[in-house]
Amino acid sequence: MIDIIGRGKNGTYDTLGKAYKVDNLQHELRPYQKLDYPLRPQRTVVQFNSTYMELVDMWDSIRGEIVWSQLFILSVLLFGIGIFFLVLGMIFDKDGISLYFVVFILLTSMLFALFYVVLRRLSRELFTYTYFPIRFNRKEGKVYVMGANKKVETYDWGSLKIQMQTDANAPWDIRCCDVDDKGIIQRTFSLPFRYDRVYKVLYGHFEFVNRYMSAKDDSELAEVASSIRHIFPVHQRKETFKESAQRSLFEYHQDFYDMEYPEDTLKLDWTFMINIPFWFLKLLGRRDRSSV
Repeated sequence: MIDIIGRGKNGTYDTLGKAYKVDNLQHELRPYQKLDYPLRPQRTVVQFNSTYMELVDMWDSIRGEIVWSQLFILSVLLFGIGIFFLVLGMIFDKDGISLYFVVFILLTSMLFALFYVVLRRLSRELFTYTYFPIRFNRKEGKVYVMGANKKVETYDWGSLKIQMQTDANAPWDIRCCDVDDKGIIQRTFSLPFRYDRVYKVLYGHFEFVNRYMSAKDDSELAEVASSIRHIFPVHQRKETFKESAQRSLFEYHQDFYDMEYPEDTLKLDWTFMINIPFWFLKLLGRRDRSSV
C-alpha cells in the first residue's frame, strides 16, 4: 500500500504529540538561512506572485494510485468470495445448509466492513477537492495549509522546526513542525516534493521555498521566479487530460535532476513498459479525481 501519512486529519502524522528531536543534524533545515543549492520547484507551483506562492500538496504526484489500488483489491476480494461461496455451496449442499448460512452471514459482515474501509479511502480521493494548497505568504511570513479535512491551518515560517524525515516504506520528505515551548510537536505539514533518499534535490526544493520567503527585493524574487518553468493552474480550472498524463508519469522521471525540464529527466525505459497497465490505471484514477 502506498504511503498515506498525513492524508486524513493532521493527527495521522505519527510524530504529533511527541518531542521534536533531530536524529541527524545534517538533515535539519532552518528558515531564512540560505543554502547553496540550485532552486528546485519540481513542478509543484500553482500560483506565483510577489505576495504569495501556492504549491500543490505532497500527494499530488501519487494521486490516482489509491483509486485503482483500492478498486483492484475490492475486485479481487469479491471474486475470491464469490468462488468461496460457490465451493462452499457444493460442499454443504443440503445437509450443511445451517452451517452454510452462518458462514454466509459472517463473510457478508466482513464484506460490508471492507466496503466501508475502501469507501472511506476512496472518498478522500473522489469526493473532495482536486488539490489541497500550501500557500506561502512572503510579506506576512506565514504559511497557510489546507488539510484533507478541508480546514486551513496557519504557520509562522520563521518559527517552524524543519528537517528531512521518512516513514516506513515511504520516500523522504521535508517535514515542517510547529513545536510548543516544551518541545512537543503540535502540528505538522510537508513540502510537496519527496525523494527516496536524502539527496541534494531535496535541499534544493527546500531552498526554493526558503529563498522565496526570504526575498527582500525584486531581484531576489526574480531569482526564484527564474527557476520556475511550469505553472500548474488548477486554482482556475480542472486538470486537463494532458496534465493528468504528465503528472501520472512523475515516478518515471530521474527526479534527482530538475523536473522543470522533463525533456531531460523523463526516461520511459523497460521498467515503464512493464508497468504500463498500472500506469494506465493510475491515470484513470487521476482523471476520476481531477473531475471533482
